[in-house]
Amino acid sequence: MQLTYRGAHYNREPQPVDMVDSPIQGTYRGQAFSFSYPRHIPVPQPVHTLTYRGATYRTTETGQTMPAPRPVARPVTSPVTSLSQASAKRAMASTNPRWQTSKAQFAEYEQTHQMHIRRRLQQRIEAAKARGDYKLLNLLQNEMQQAG
Repeated sequence: MQLTYRGAHYNREPQPVDMVDSPIQGTYRGQAFSFSYPRHIPVPQPVHTLTYRGATYRTTETGQTMPAPRPVARPVTSPVTSLSQASAKRAMASTNPRWQTSKAQFAEYEQTHQMHIRRRLQQRIEAAKARGDYKLLNLLQNEMQQAG
């Protein structure tokens, strides 16, 4: 049988399944019926380790799923420094000219970030005024006061 999925053509030959009638009988709307089930599953299912939305799981040969084993995490080891060594490192960092440059850059980045936040809040306030949305306008004005 030739099938197509998203433009890809492939052939599938269904394997015959030996069905066995169950001794369970039933009646539905006056009609008698019996159940049947396969004698065995002809082909074992492939075993895969898969991930769906961040959750890793594993399929078994019977088609069931089970949680995948998590990798063993190694403990992070860090050298222990005494208080005097830590304070000496801080003192050296504060006198390092590269550290001073990055402090100045950090302050400049933070100032630019705050400026963009204020500008965007102002645009949102003007849009709320134009729409006549006074509830949003009050919220945005409160946010502008908190931003400084």
